[in-house]
Amino acid sequence: TEIREVRDKEPILFTRIKRLPKKARSTRLFAADNNAGVKEFPALITYFRQGRLDKFFLAPPGTAESLEIDFFATAKTLKPADPEEKREAIPHDFYTLLEKNKHAIEEATSPDLDDAIPKQKGTANDAYILKRLKAKEIRHYHGFTEDDELYIQKVVQLLVDGALPKPTTKKVAD
Repeated sequence: TEIREVRDKEPILFTRIKRLPKKARSTRLFAADNNAGVKEFPALITYFRQGRLDKFFLAPPGTAESLEIDFFATAKTLKPADPEEKREAIPHDFYTLLEKNKHAIEEATSPDLDDAIPKQKGTANDAYILKRLKAKEIRHYHGFTEDDELYIQKVVQLLVDGALPKPTTKKVAD
């Protein structure tokens, strides 16, 4: 796919995309045949991410409800025909449309309850695995996706908390 192609052939661009701020905004004009159901302009597409749940919402002007759209419709809409295309100014009703999309994501999801993890003292195997995960080679490797990096961070946190079972850490360390 295109994402893997960028990751493999253009690692600097992939890293730049991966490091985009969480609240990045951009606007553009696009052709009517490339619009994922947008009939009036300006409309707003918002990407929400909660853990591993990804959702895209479209807020057209003049309607009370936002529509959930799939990844492929969003990708088709957002992919510019010309890579050198300039961005437009943020429309004046951006925040009104954003509120519609925020309300839609609140309706589509419910907050999850985090269970407390009991903390225990770590072992030598924990320290060894932690040292390997914090190594310079791992930290500076550009091939990891955002999900991979989050997974490594979670494993590191579990090791710091001493929450991984001793047989598991022994098996991994050996």
